[in-house]
Amino acid sequence: MPPEEATPDFFREALPELKPWCFNLLAGSPDPESGNHLKAARISDVISALKESYDYVLIDIGRSLSRITLPLILHADLNILVVSTDTSTVHLTKTVWQYMKNKGVDANSVYCILNRAVGLEG
Repeated sequence: MPPEEATPDFFREALPELKPWCFNLLAGSPDPESGNHLKAARISDVISALKESYDYVLIDIGRSLSRITLPLILHADLNILVVSTDTSTVHLTKTVWQYMKNKGVDANSVYCILNRAVGLEG
């Protein structure tokens, strides 16, 4: 849609409300081909409109960094970096962290969460 139509009012009216959880959902691309048609330059405008529409905006970008996710990370007030105790992921986590720092992500806006399953005893 044209940028002038992606207003805060549009998002308040058009996004479906998930009744059991009392929040609205803007679903991601249904497939990679559709995602490739998104204009990354417009992502910040969409996020700004969403932030004007709602008190909280939560975005799950999954496990990938791309031309679409970088503006989301840079525009976020808070970024959550899920880490693992698996030694094979340590190098990848360091690479992602260094990438984020090099792109200007403020270290104070990043919170790490340890993704560790709790055993049966605890």
